[in-house]
Amino acid sequence: MFPSGRIEKGQEDSQTAALREATEELRITEEDINLVGPLDFFVSSSDSIIYPFVGWIEKEFAEISPNPDEVSEIFTVPVSFLLNTEPKIYQIHYKIEPEDNFPYHLIPDGKDYNWRPRNMKEYFYCYEDKVIWGMTARMLNEFLENIN
Repeated sequence: MFPSGRIEKGQEDSQTAALREATEELRITEEDINLVGPLDFFVSSSDSIIYPFVGWIEKEFAEISPNPDEVSEIFTVPVSFLLNTEPKIYQIHYKIEPEDNFPYHLIPDGKDYNWRPRNMKEYFYCYEDKVIWGMTARMLNEFLENIN
């Protein structure tokens, strides 16, 4: 279950927000969710902080009718498959390109500063005709490493 959304500042914590988003997106009740607990937070490419939680839905998959305004598709992947299948891992290399007004005069070697390369692993989990990748795959990988 990977709902997305925002924490309503001053009104809820990350767990409450995760439960609210899951119930809104999947049109289920909180009683349908068996929440286990949080994973470590993630920072997205847009600098948003994501607080994932682990849990499972007590309802049968066929009984879930997601909100079409918020969810384009839902599917399941057996945890046993994920535990017994290594993801495909590719490296993404980031290039550092400071803005034109960057204060080069404040750093050693100025415009000739040797920026360290930035790399990130991109995970791909392929199951039947489905591909899980990106932030969802990073969260899934964290979960699998924690239970393995």
